Amino acid sequence: MKVDTSRILRAALIGGIVSGIANLIVWVIAHQIGLTLAVPAMDPSMVDANGMSQVQFFIVFFASLIPTLIGGGLLALLNRFSANPYRLFQIITIVFVIISMGGVLGAPATGDKIALGIMHVIAGYTAIWAFTSMTSQAKG
Repeated sequence: MKVDTSRILRAALIGGIVSGIANLIVWVIAHQIGLTLAVPAMDPSMVDANGMSQVQFFIVFFASLIPTLIGGGLLALLNRFSANPYRLFQIITIVFVIISMGGVLGAPATGDKIALGIMHVIAGYTAIWAFTSMTSQAKG
């Protein structure tokens, strides 16, 4: 099934916003139960005494939205060059989520790893849901 490319940007925005909100809810719950959501620091200016960086509230939203927007571009390319763009997009998204878990594994606490892992899965699932459900061309 081919993709209605005129709907990709809308699907990306909706999927990214839904993912961002869902991940902010996870972030709030994690902090309410005492998790720090610390990960190895990529920016030396944001390092704490243990060499870790706390995942900030606003970063959660944009870290959900931006990859979904990029995913929209990927889906458009796959639609152009693949006979089955949705299936290939789903596979690439799942692989990307698994690879992105590498950063999660660097979190020092098990609870942090679980919460951050959930957030990655939410982002991947939401992207697949948004693009699959909102961009499929009507059969006719």
